[in-house]
Amino acid sequence: MVSVIIRNYNGKEIIENCLESILNTNYPNYEIIIVDNGSTDDSLDLVIRRFCSSNRIRIVRNERNVGIAMANNIGAKVAKGDYLVFLDNDIEVDPE
Repeated sequence: MVSVIIRNYNGKEIIENCLESILNTNYPNYEIIIVDNGSTDDSLDLVIRRFCSSNRIRIVRNERNVGIAMANNIGAKVAKGDYLVFLDNDIEVDPE
């Protein structure tokens, strides 16, 4: 399994496209972990409303912005995959 770890900080305008592209990929064996760094723009609410019906998505909430490296480490600690993929929240992946 692959664990896709996405850091989010106030990404309301971009995270939706990122998640849609991952969920529409042809690769079958993955989970998505969103590490939210204390967003204040309702981006986390958007993710919950729009995407959390998918059992592939897990959310880790940080109360404050802990930075890129720490957020990646937090995501890695909860990941269940054999492989880790770290993506920024503005990335869109190809279906293949």
